[in-house]
Parts: sequence; structure tokens; C-alpha cells
Amino acid sequence: MAPSFAKIVVGSAPSAFGRQALAHIISEALAPTIQVAQASLNEALIFFESALICRFNGFWPRFTALHSWISKVWKPVISNAINIYPCVRGFFIVDFENFESRQCILDSGLWFWENSGLFMKPWNPSFDP
Repeated sequence: MAPSFAKIVVGSAPSAFGRQALAHIISEALAPTIQVAQASLNEALIFFESALICRFNGFWPRFTALHSWISKVWKPVISNAINIYPCVRGFFIVDFENFESRQCILDSGLWFWENSGLFMKPWNPSFDP
């Protein structure tokens, strides 16, 4: 389905009220609409069950260093596969092979990289870094 846009024609400089109305019309016309197939939504809900949102407090490691740290520190605790997805502002998402592995990491206490503590919470659809 192609996006629809409102056509706006302005003859002369709009008044202050006209500018506000114009800004409202433009913002409404440019507001994106995203349609998600039910199969994709179901797949995302499965992802929610086994993923964590993570971020080190005051420390944004490079991806290769982060991958190395997780392999060294978490692999002895769980044996299942882990996928890491870097996000913005130091956040990263860790997707575990199953819910039990995620819970094992959550329940294993506090995690640190030197003096930086690791913030962790279950992934949810309202995550906004």
C-alpha cells in the first residue's frame, strides 16, 4: 500500500494561525503508518521471551570487545547460543537461544566489566534507547 500525502497549496504568506494549521496538516500528512504482518508480529513476540536489553553504566564497549566479554563471562554459565545486536547510545540486545538461558543470566547476580555495572532488563516492545 503506497503512502498518501496531502497536497498543500499556499498562495501568499500565511498568517500566524495559518502557519500553525499548515504545520499541523504537514505533520499529519508526513506521519508514517507501518503495517506489520501477523506472522512477523508473532515472531517478534517470541523474540521478546528470550532477549535482554543491556547497557554498561558509563561505558560503551566496541562490539568486538563486547562479544569477547560475553563469550568469556557468560559462556561458562550457559552453553546455548547467544546473538548480540548493537543499538544506539551504548545499548545492545542479547538474544538467547531460550527463555531459561536468559533467566539464568538475569538470576546469576550482578555483572561488571571492571568498574562498570551491567544494566539488564527483559526486552519489550516499548524499548526506545
